[in-house]
Amino acid sequence: MWSDYPAFVIKLFSPVKGKITKDTLEWAGTQLEIASIDYPAFRFSIFHINTSVTRNIGDTIAAGELLGKHIGSQTMSDIAVMVNDPTHQGRLVSYFEVITDAVFKEFSNRGLKSREDMIIPKAVRDANPISCNGDTFTTTDTLENWFVLN
Repeated sequence: MWSDYPAFVIKLFSPVKGKITKDTLEWAGTQLEIASIDYPAFRFSIFHINTSVTRNIGDTIAAGELLGKHIGSQTMSDIAVMVNDPTHQGRLVSYFEVITDAVFKEFSNRGLKSREDMIIPKAVRDANPISCNGDTFTTTDTLENWFVLN
């Protein structure tokens, strides 16, 4: 169970080589946004970080570089992946749609059978919406959204 694990020891790493484009203090930790250097249409936001190093907008960061640790048991860490394409500026996609096969293998070695098991299809989400006010959820998700790794 998530609450049984000391969240503050979970290390968070940069998913890509990129530039810091946003550094926002949240209600629980810091949110960093990283624009990929190798794939400039992609931006990654990592939420709820207890940052170990001061970073500035424009700083370059290496793929796999330590960002800090998860802030604590009051919330979970998240990653949002935004892609800019000709028709949808800032369209969100699943992290599991963009990770390499080598990274996915790390998850499959721990029991995940397919990428699709980690993605809520649009039709399912549309049938079970979550309301927001800005960046704050105002309703609770009714969908089961946990996968426990071995």
